[in-house]
Amino acid sequence: MIGAACQGGPAAGARTEADQLVNAVRALREADNADKPARLAALRGTLVSEPDLTELKAECVSAYELYTQGLDAVRAVKKSLASDGGDDDAKRAGELLAGAERDVAAGKQRATRCAEGEGRVVAKYKLK
Repeated sequence: MIGAACQGGPAAGARTEADQLVNAVRALREADNADKPARLAALRGTLVSEPDLTELKAECVSAYELYTQGLDAVRAVKKSLASDGGDDDAKRAGELLAGAERDVAAGKQRATRCAEGEGRVVAKYKLK
């Protein structure tokens, strides 16, 4: 029997890594915002050794770190506004909101690159 590596396809170990990585990325993307930090931690813990998988993991982790930072900032803005601390708190809330908007926008842009990379990995490793 001829192995996948001999046929020009990815080795079984690399395919397994790719499958685990793609599953972790999909779980993170599809998670509710409240569950994203836990899914991000799971993605960080996914072990990969192939250069293309390492690159995809780094891109996706970076994207969702920014996105979750933005969500954290939005929560901080809501808390600040709920405290009704006066003009200083309102100014701080505005600054936090501006930062949150930047983080979420940058995270979404990187998430698009993450999804594109995921598609390339799915095709290369013949995943579903």
